[in-house]
Amino acid sequence: APKLVGALVAFAGVATVIGGGQELSLGASLVGDLMTLGAAVLWAVYTVAATRMLQETDPLQATAWAVLGGALFLLPLGLWEMASAGGAGAGAAAGAGAAAGLTGGVVLAILYSGALAAGVANVFVFNAIRLIGPTRVTVSQFLVPFGAVVLGAWLLQEPVGVAQLAGGVVIVLGVWLTRRRTVLPATLRERIGAT
Repeated sequence: APKLVGALVAFAGVATVIGGGQELSLGASLVGDLMTLGAAVLWAVYTVAATRMLQETDPLQATAWAVLGGALFLLPLGLWEMASAGGAGAGAAAGAGAAAGLTGGVVLAILYSGALAAGVANVFVFNAIRLIGPTRVTVSQFLVPFGAVVLGAWLLQEPVGVAQLAGGVVIVLGVWLTRRRTVLPATLRERIGAT
């Protein structure tokens, strides 16, 4: 029960952080906000699905397969993006423009993203799943949207609203609840036990 309540509370905090942004409209901002919420849900599914696999697979091996699978999934999208990078012009000119944009720096950025940002982080996450379980790992990851808000305020001087701060507090409360053995206060547990 504490894990479920904590996860729901933390997810409500994520929704509050996202909804408490500068504005929540029916335009592109809403699409991005919904994608962020969807990412939180998919991350929860991902960590739970990884739990069984990690009983038989080393975290480094699991990470290698996850990164490879993700790369293969994104490859057609990347190729399509490169092919359409030339704008309205199609054909050889668009393909040449896209190939010109594939510089050494771009390739290094892709390798950094796959090897470090995804690879090393996944090894840590998979080890954490083995040690503390998928629920606590997932709920801890719900801190990421609030962390992005804090970093945006610090590094980019983006405004932070009261709702976003409140959402961060709610996320921390959810993380705290998942670490408890029960959500009921001791006095209420004693009253229930006495009856």
